[in-house]
Amino acid sequence: MKYVNLSKKIEDQSFVFIIVSFFLSFIFFKGRLGGDDLQSFTFAYNLIEIFNYNLLDYLQDPSNGWQLSHRKIWILQNFIIISVMKFINLFIFFDLKYFSNYFCGWLLTFYSFYSFFLFFKILLKNKININLSIFISISIFFGTSIISFFTGAYIESLVVLLILLRLKSQNKKSKLLFDILLVLIKPYYLIVIICMVYDDFKISRKSIFYLFSILIDRLITY
Repeated sequence: MKYVNLSKKIEDQSFVFIIVSFFLSFIFFKGRLGGDDLQSFTFAYNLIEIFNYNLLDYLQDPSNGWQLSHRKIWILQNFIIISVMKFINLFIFFDLKYFSNYFCGWLLTFYSFYSFFLFFKILLKNKININLSIFISISIFFGTSIISFFTGAYIESLVVLLILLRLKSQNKKSKLLFDILLVLIKPYYLIVIICMVYDDFKISRKSIFYLFSILIDRLITY
């Protein structure tokens, strides 16, 4: 009975997990961008600051067209963050590029920490022992390639979060939105979506492990 009550209390702490994820992400985010994450940021920043939101002119460069076609969700996320920061900068002066750069990466680290807690809650909801749930969550998020997502360098941290949110959601429209976002990030995530659609009526322990084994395998071989 105590186990059931404790599990229920943990499952109900959504806001607490968001707050904890918020602060942990500031501690663990590497604080800089590089590689694909930097290219996605540069695309969005130049579109706003140099081309003044004129996407048609910006896409005259073929390399920009390639970037948009392969990283559209990542670029859109950065575009929103930079635009919000630019608006705030009208009232509070700060280095727009530096802080936009920071928060574009920080958000991906936040996704990873919140995904960790969300996965833990899903395990508890499926009646898995608390200690075992902690062990499984740590093993998957810190014992596999997923640990690299905490650096804020990979859009796949958003992929993990979208999959978990879809598993947790009971709303058909929300599920459809998550499916669309996943396919827009990488078309081959359609494989994962098909598995989730098949399992929509029941989130079993077997399906959770199966879905994550597919995801991890794809991320390692990508």
